[in-house]
Amino acid sequence: MAGAFFTGCSLNPARSFGTALATRSFPGYHWIYWLAPLLGSILAAVLYNQDATLYVLIQQLNAIRSNAIRDDSTYLTYQNWVIYTDTTTIAMKKGAMVTVLSNKGANGASYSQTIPSGYTSDTSITELLTCDTLTSDSSGNINVPMANGLPRVYYPTSGLGSLCGGSTRRAKLRTREALRADSSDIDE
Repeated sequence: MAGAFFTGCSLNPARSFGTALATRSFPGYHWIYWLAPLLGSILAAVLYNQDATLYVLIQQLNAIRSNAIRDDSTYLTYQNWVIYTDTTTIAMKKGAMVTVLSNKGANGASYSQTIPSGYTSDTSITELLTCDTLTSDSSGNINVPMANGLPRVYYPTSGLGSLCGGSTRRAKLRTREALRADSSDIDE
């Protein structure tokens, strides 16, 4: 990018084309500005490891978000509210979804944290990355088991849709154990 002033190179194909069109000048080497990004994206799509831990986790989280949108058409308009925080844990709620994150990392000690979730008492809740279920206590709190620095995403079991063996079809989500086994991929 620093050499653009001296060499005239462009990293944006639209900028290259726009400038060439405006000046009505298409030098013989100009084809590389359109072909290189196209070939690069095709190569990345073919070679990218779709079994990588981070890719699988993002795929799961996208499925979870899509389910929340299907379950509540106003989900995208909700703000994400912090409902609990301490030195190692933060819990947030958006719509009916509660997300709990830890900064202890993959080698951190396991612990349980009581989170004031806002669910009504005795609500059945499913952790969507492991498909484990729990029930809120009489105050609406949930006791969240945290381990290996992995996130927890909770949603009322009644609104699972296709996730975790819900009513429509079994979702193809990898288990927490598979993510844990591959956690070294993220660290590298």
